[in-house]
Amino acid sequence: MDQQTELTCDMRAVLVDWLVEVQESFELNHETLYSAVRLVDLYLSHTTVNKENLQLVGTTAMLISSKFEVSFFFSDPFFPAVFLTLLSCASRNVAHHVSMISSTFVMMPTPVEILSRWR
Repeated sequence: MDQQTELTCDMRAVLVDWLVEVQESFELNHETLYSAVRLVDLYLSHTTVNKENLQLVGTTAMLISSKFEVSFFFSDPFFPAVFLTLLSCASRNVAHHVSMISSTFVMMPTPVEILSRWR
């Protein structure tokens, strides 16, 4: 967050609260939320984001994380429309951010995923 000129820690906290609400309302795995927050933090540590695009970055991170964690979730044809309606974002903006974030960062397992494999 040090390199962000327009964003504050409070704005990040509001975004994380919103991601928690999305995770609960769509009944996503907790690991999906953790991965999304980690992706947001990684992206914010490498790329300057203006405050108008912060929620778009969060949505994109949740979308990428959801694809890794619960691929069957997106078999519902209405989910992308609902997700995009929540944001009022153009789908090309989401597609652009998906390509930017996914090409920049490789998904690594969360500590929860690592521990679950050692049970």
